[in-house]
Amino acid sequence: GGANTLLHFGAVDWQAVVYVNGQLVANHTGGFDGFSADITSALKLRGSRDGQQQAQHELLVYAFDPTESGPQPHGKQRMGVLSNPGELWTIVYTSTTGIWQTVWLETVPNEYIKDVQVRQS
Repeated sequence: GGANTLLHFGAVDWQAVVYVNGQLVANHTGGFDGFSADITSALKLRGSRDGQQQAQHELLVYAFDPTESGPQPHGKQRMGVLSNPGELWTIVYTSTTGIWQTVWLETVPNEYIKDVQVRQS
């Protein structure tokens, strides 16, 4: 049997669209939970050097967070100017988005345990 390659993201804030070698491999919404994609079919061997094939891959991640204009929790992040910048309650943070947890690759056999659910009887 062969092996599959999984691409894991610990978290991306807030919406993430992920491409590998131009192929859409993941579309995830949620800034605090991780997600994974099986990228095996998107991987390609390209080029050669000294008769040796070398793997060259492109990973593209689009991250989008609409801050206070979207439905997701945004805490103290704000896009616009504050109405009362001198007041104590106006403590806010600059709007941010992007990959903010670990990203890693994992090689697994063709048949592997993807998820475990425990139920109380």
